Amino acid sequence: MISMIFYTGIFDIPQMVSFDHAFLSANRLRRRKSDFPANNWIMDSGAFTEISMFGHYRHPVSEHADLINRWAVCGNMELAVAQDYMCEPFILAKTGMRVGIGSVCKRNGTPKAIVDVIWALKAEAPELLYHGFGVKYTALLNAYIHDALYSADSMAWSFAARKQGRDGNSVIEALEYTEKIRLRGGKTVAQLPLI
Repeated sequence: MISMIFYTGIFDIPQMVSFDHAFLSANRLRRRKSDFPANNWIMDSGAFTEISMFGHYRHPVSEHADLINRWAVCGNMELAVAQDYMCEPFILAKTGMRVGIGSVCKRNGTPKAIVDVIWALKAEAPELLYHGFGVKYTALLNAYIHDALYSADSMAWSFAARKQGRDGNSVIEALEYTEKIRLRGGKTVAQLPLI
């Protein structure tokens, strides 16, 4: 069995090299000029910021593709996320759109809801490798979620640090969160009961 890969969400580009697997928003790269060192990483579309703030993408798909091609030379860009649209009620109210696949990041408090989404997707297309956008540590404790996802990302470490009065931009906070998830990998997680 392959253990799920966790990509740590990063704010500051210089921190990318500190992680084996990092997750960075396209919005952090729009004004950047120079290359940067990185290991394995995913470039997110920046959808949450774009759609929640503006109700649409300010940049056309062709510009997003150019951004992907420009930054693919840095480290090992394993994946670039398409310009997706979330389906939380407040986002749907802004866009007026309906989408086929729901978001799992807002279901972390009830892992059973994430299990239901993954179960339904896997029933239709079991051959696909699934990435869990914004899946927190608490949800990854669920054996089914952990084992069903090929990869996941989260910036929950930053929110938790800010909420507890610590530095939400600290690479140390991100490294500690990543290590906590890494320690829960493999057999340890697989032995946990479904929540």
